[in-house]
Amino acid sequence: MPEPAAANALVLDRPEVIVVDIEGTLSSTWYVRDELYPYSRKRFTGYFEEYSHKPEVARARRQIIDLAGLDSSATAEDLTGVLEAWMDEGQMPAPLRTMHALIWQEGFAAGEFVSPFFEDAIPALRTWSEQSIPVFIFSNGTLPAQHAWFSHSPEGNLIPLIKGHFSLESAGAKHEVSSFRNITHDVAEALGKPREKFLFFSDQVEALDAARQAGWNTVGVRRPGDQFYDAGVGDHPEIQRLNQVRFIRRYASR
Repeated sequence: MPEPAAANALVLDRPEVIVVDIEGTLSSTWYVRDELYPYSRKRFTGYFEEYSHKPEVARARRQIIDLAGLDSSATAEDLTGVLEAWMDEGQMPAPLRTMHALIWQEGFAAGEFVSPFFEDAIPALRTWSEQSIPVFIFSNGTLPAQHAWFSHSPEGNLIPLIKGHFSLESAGAKHEVSSFRNITHDVAEALGKPREKFLFFSDQVEALDAARQAGWNTVGVRRPGDQFYDAGVGDHPEIQRLNQVRFIRRYASR
């Protein structure tokens, strides 16, 4: 049953498409930094040693060597050192995202993690699905990482609630207007939806600004206690819980 609407509802025209960020919007940013990142750090070296035959690992290895200027004979420890340095510097190049995703997939599959969602997030996804509003995910995380996350929720596999996923690799960076235009084009072409009725939920003001410049409607999700709460959401409509949003249909008068 849909979660009851919260107080101070934000009333919006019913969108044709909803696109949702993950960290800070559906789930806490702290979990990735406090749980998943340390998990990866402990396993980089072993993963390189055990799965060097995997095409994704071999590709990540080549990318690390190229980006870091390492010798082609670099060891697993050498590769790990580069990944850890990037993490310490707050960088997230493609091979680091790949290694995170591979390791997290393994952890989720082994039952070591259950992806945490804010208590209003899964009910909102279910409500939008029941309202026949296509929901897409747009996150910096790779597509495999996103699939692992939504496949291992406290309520099981949520993938059927999601129409599709976009990432840094498939759409572009979240602060770039062009990324939202890419998504608009792909979704509008695939579903035949009006391009002006896309709605984006995120906690990041730069992403919200980019979406609006691309012609989308936006809602800033500002979760008390989460990492970027103090940064605010600029002049975008603001909520703290997804069930504060209520959609209405407007019919043109005859």
